[in-house]
Amino acid sequence: MDVANNKKNNGRVSALVLIFATLFVISSGLAYYFYTRMNPVKTSADTQAEVKAIVQKVGQLILLPGGEDPTLATVVDPERLKDQPFFAQASAGDKVLIYTKAKKAVLYNPTLNKIIEVAPITIGNPGVDTSSATGAPNTTTPESKP
Repeated sequence: MDVANNKKNNGRVSALVLIFATLFVISSGLAYYFYTRMNPVKTSADTQAEVKAIVQKVGQLILLPGGEDPTLATVVDPERLKDQPFFAQASAGDKVLIYTKAKKAVLYNPTLNKIIEVAPITIGNPGVDTSSATGAPNTTTPESKP
């Protein structure tokens, strides 16, 4: 009788393993599907189109530097930037156009369709190490207005 019970229990265990494996595969597939739907991958063409659209909108509000394509950044957490005067009035989702040749940064709010701030920027001097003085890497940062 023990042999019959062992075979019966092995059959139940195998069925449970099969059911859990099937549920795991289905739930993993659904999770991946919804993740990719909610977080689409931006291609280079998408990014370039976004930059072009933002430049066009901002260009209707202010004369922008010519001869270069700006770098576009998005404000994600304005609380982390509040100590910098350039970002004092920034909101999540605001766009920053950075023109390195013209040494200018523009903070734009697409929801309000308004320019929030414009400031000159300094590009780190390769001969001077400012990382030890400021505690931050040598990066492009907007300066405060005088």
